[in-house]
Amino acid sequence: MAALRIIFLVFLILSVLVFAHDLYIFYNKQGAGMVDLNFIQKIWTETRPAREFDFATFGFVFLEYAPDLYKSIQQMTSPDQWKLVQVVLKTKIMYATAAPAIGALGLMIVIFISTKLFGRRRKDRRSPASNRPKYAEYKRR
Repeated sequence: MAALRIIFLVFLILSVLVFAHDLYIFYNKQGAGMVDLNFIQKIWTETRPAREFDFATFGFVFLEYAPDLYKSIQQMTSPDQWKLVQVVLKTKIMYATAAPAIGALGLMIVIFISTKLFGRRRKDRRSPASNRPKYAEYKRR
């Protein structure tokens, strides 16, 4: 259960960071100078072409921050392999980071409900005090 909590926390933090990056990219595309308090409302209400909010893909981030590496990988791979790489590059990063977080949360809920319904199946590791072995006592002379 502790491992699921860590997985959930790590991927939740990643999802928040990815969402913040997407907001940053969208804000810069809008061309606003200072921070506008109505900016968040604009994200969900405005639907202008080429300026609507969208989650970034792996390919966009790869091209934006490492275009030379993208071109060299494209040249090194065969056309059949490049088709497989393109499938990964078209994946939205938000979905890729949120899916493990949602999966870990779902597993935690299932484990919590099953332990509440069926109780804990394992026995306590501690034995009662009467059954504990008596260790040799040191007696002074």
